[in-house]
This record gives sequence, C-alpha cells and structure tokens, in this order.
Amino acid sequence: MMSSALEYEDPRASRITVIKGASSTDIVVPPRRSVFAILFLCFWLVGWAVGLFNVAPTLLEPGSADRSAQLFTLAWLIMWLLGGFSAIGGVLWMVFGKEKITVTQLALTHNHELFIRFRERKYRSGDIENLRWIESHPSENNALAHFRGTTRVEFDYGPKSVKVAFGTDAGEGRAIIDAVKARISRGRNQ
Repeated sequence: MMSSALEYEDPRASRITVIKGASSTDIVVPPRRSVFAILFLCFWLVGWAVGLFNVAPTLLEPGSADRSAQLFTLAWLIMWLLGGFSAIGGVLWMVFGKEKITVTQLALTHNHELFIRFRERKYRSGDIENLRWIESHPSENNALAHFRGTTRVEFDYGPKSVKVAFGTDAGEGRAIIDAVKARISRGRNQ
C-alpha cells in the first residue's frame, strides 16, 4: 500500500484571526494581498519617481518666462503626486494594513490600522441588528475591489448599514458573524 505524500489542508486555517478574551473578542482581518497588484504598483512607482524627479526641478529653474507652461507643470505635478501617494498607500495597505473589530458586551469598535490606528468607529452592541455577509455585486466591480474587496460583513445600525471586514469570503464572514453574535448575546442574556 502506497502512502500519499500529500497533506490535508487544515480546515481551521484562515486569513482572519479571532481572539476570544474574558471581556472582549478581537477580530483581525488583513486585506487581500494581490501579488500582481503589489508588483505592478511597485514597478509603476519606479516610473512615477523618475517622472517626479525629472519634472519637479523644472519649476525651480530661473528664467522660465512661460507662465502658462509653469502653471500646467504645477497642476500636472500635483496630480502626479496624488496618484503616486495613492499607489504608495495601496501597496502599504496590502502589505502592512489590517482591519480590526473589537466586540464587548456593550460595544463593537471598528478601525483600520496601518502602523497607527485610524478611522475608529464605535457602535452600541444593543443597537446592532441583521448581521450578515454580503456577496459582491457586478456593479461594485471597480478598481478599489483589488485593494479592499467587495464582499463584506454588514449590520444595520439604526437607519444605516455599516460595512466591515471587506474582502472576506463566505466562511470567514460566517466566522466573524458567529464571534460577534456570541459576544453580543452574552451581554443581552445577562
């Protein structure tokens, strides 16, 4: 009888991390990492830097009398900088970023972290309703989908829908929903 060298995949392996503590549950969702997007943006940034370092000094050249050419170059440079910083942000997010959801009996806190915590939002657990995983829609298939994904976990909070955990698949979404419901229901049952 031949033994197979193939190993089974671990069914517990996941991109997300759920850490259940005594008073809170922390859910960490890293962004989907697209090797192609990271490599393409890094390659594009090399060309971006060449363009930046070739054009920026022309604004400082003495004797440039053509005012309209300088204004065009300045406008171009501003747009060039915005595009470059967006690309740098996209690469940094895909490599180092993470979305964090912390659930206690009283609140769900959602934030993004990229070296520092930003965009922190806090929601009362008792007002969270209709927790669900949303599959992507063709109308949402745009350039941002490569950075954050279009699938997500959503919940109703008063009259608005709050979207978290972008880019999760159905199994990851279910794990997030189960962890959030377990922590919230513990608070409602006491």
